[in-house]
Amino acid sequence: MNSRTTQPARRNRTPLAAVAAAALGLGLTAFGAPSLAFGAGPTEVVYDQGGLDWGVKQSFRSYLEGPASDGGKIELTGGATRTASGAVHFGLGAGRYDLGTHVLSANFTGGVHFTAHQGALDITLADFKLTTSGATGTLTADTATRETPAGAGSSEIVNRQDVPLVTFAVGRDTTAGGDTATALTADGAKVFAPFYPAGTVMDPLNLVLTATPPASPSPSASASASASASASASASASASVSPSTPASSSASPSAPPAGTTLPIYDGVLNWGFKESFRSYLAGPAANGKVEFGGGAADYRFAGGSGQYDTATHGVTTRFGGSVRFLGHPSGSTYQLDLSFSELGLRIDKAGAFLVADVSAKGMDGKTTELTAVPVAALDLAGANFTPVDGVVTLTALPATLTEQGAPAFGGFYQAGAKLDPVTVALAFDKGAALPTGTPSSPATGTPSAPVTGGAGTGGSGPVLTVTGSTTGSTDGVLASTGTDTPFVPLVATAAGLLLLGGGTTVLLRRRRTTGDS
Repeated sequence: MNSRTTQPARRNRTPLAAVAAAALGLGLTAFGAPSLAFGAGPTEVVYDQGGLDWGVKQSFRSYLEGPASDGGKIELTGGATRTASGAVHFGLGAGRYDLGTHVLSANFTGGVHFTAHQGALDITLADFKLTTSGATGTLTADTATRETPAGAGSSEIVNRQDVPLVTFAVGRDTTAGGDTATALTADGAKVFAPFYPAGTVMDPLNLVLTATPPASPSPSASASASASASASASASASASVSPSTPASSSASPSAPPAGTTLPIYDGVLNWGFKESFRSYLAGPAANGKVEFGGGAADYRFAGGSGQYDTATHGVTTRFGGSVRFLGHPSGSTYQLDLSFSELGLRIDKAGAFLVADVSAKGMDGKTTELTAVPVAALDLAGANFTPVDGVVTLTALPATLTEQGAPAFGGFYQAGAKLDPVTVALAFDKGAALPTGTPSSPATGTPSAPVTGGAGTGGSGPVLTVTGSTTGSTDGVLASTGTDTPFVPLVATAAGLLLLGGGTTVLLRRRRTTGDS
């Protein structure tokens, strides 16, 4: 049987053009790009280091390199290399993260050529590109496969461009080199037909993307910029720069010194704990009451302060005030006595948590003392980190009881029980006004005993009404432009996914605007 071979057509494209083509080809549109809240700022992060490791499928490679493939081979092109695990490493061509659309796109150099059965199997993959849309990512490639068209008597090499091979779920470690599971697409299945159907689990991909900040302009560069002025005028200008003088608009991104932290100047927490628990205390069965202290009132805890750690991308915040739940009076005391104080928000690589100091006396008479215990795990999937006038407000975060926090409710609820949603407002600018709305009074509802287990009713909980307009999408960024620091931390979200500690969590130097000091 004769075969006709058409060599793969290669495209001469610059890396940036390839990235742009990938974005346009997917029909991507901006959700409403945030202006970084406080004047002009960077609109994207450009990655200059990294790479992609992907082995297609380990069993496929083993077959090709075994005796059953009749001389099968795996050949690398364009600088691609094999890793210790047998996967293929493709170098980074270009990469960018759009701070407005929260879309990550990157392309990679090199290719891989699979052959077996004296050329009857012939698959070439090259021009790999990776894009994300929301919480889903796609790896595409240009393909050249030997096929026999229907009705044809001979096979030929068929070239296709930008074929979506596999999809994957965007996770916290997606850009930090962690294993990211992949699944074969319908188009990808055609490339590997008849070996694997659509949906087949393929090899995990390992993606690393980093951005190296350019060095900050040297003092001599600033001096030379004004060399056309007289020597005395130049010296005077450099000796006493007015606080209102804007910095050069060409200031480039730069990471802060190691160990830098950014202050959270103020904050307020609104949390009703659990509606059914409040209803139970207010009913005749418990004959209880709720006492607030330290300035707290109506489940609103103000006076928050804390910091954002630029090295770990962690957030720690504590709020003032306390609350005490009392039930089942017995003489001058109560059989049920639960106190929460030092409530706080903690976000790190382990997740997001509401923490508190707890003193809990349950119905069994035993007292438990807990310090800075993570009481509730918070779901940030739908959180909006877009700042408004220097304040980031996280509204109605779903909360579930943690295993460590279960004793805080005196044994009434088990780990996993749904708690009231949590609303937090954090001021990253000194003097920024927190939202003026007030939390609604927690509903008392019909008195009922707490539900044991994870199916408790969370209720609506306190609601904080945010006034003012918000620029950007619901997939926003956590931005700080405090007057005491020139750095803007951006905790980027894609479809509400917080990429803490990942490659898309970046630090960018803000362009100073008039009035900064």
